[in-house]
Amino acid sequence: MRMILLALLAVAVSGQVAQRREAVVAPFTAEVQVTPGFLDAMRTTVVAFLREHRRGKGQFDSVLTERTAGFDGVEIDARLVKFKPGNAAVRAVVGLGAGRASARFEFTMTETKSGRVIWRKTIQATAAYFGSSGSSHGQRQELPERIAERLMKELGTARRVTD
Repeated sequence: MRMILLALLAVAVSGQVAQRREAVVAPFTAEVQVTPGFLDAMRTTVVAFLREHRRGKGQFDSVLTERTAGFDGVEIDARLVKFKPGNAAVRAVVGLGAGRASARFEFTMTETKSGRVIWRKTIQATAAYFGSSGSSHGQRQELPERIAERLMKELGTARRVTD
């Protein structure tokens, strides 16, 4: 009986190792004019969220920022298709949502081996505004964090991203 349990455990562990899933987050691109630093902030935030969520119920065992030799996983690409940096003065004077920043990304996940697109989603979010380097850290991170949170939610509801 003990040998049978050990054999079943060995099969289960080997199956988990064989299903290791890795992702690489490619540099983000933009179709529209964008505030300097926004794409880098956005990519950094998405990578951080993916790495944090992988420890729990995440989709990936490993999240990379560069593809390594022999990489066999998925590549996550993001293309910014709409961007409004917002306006702090309008936010302060008018309020009620005027002057808010917004961004819309088209995310694509592709199997690196086959080149097959396995997941695609457009994600949009708004925030107070995306400030310049003179803005507080919180103001600069609000929009990237909202996009990353929505991405995590969408990945969590996808049936099986790597199928």
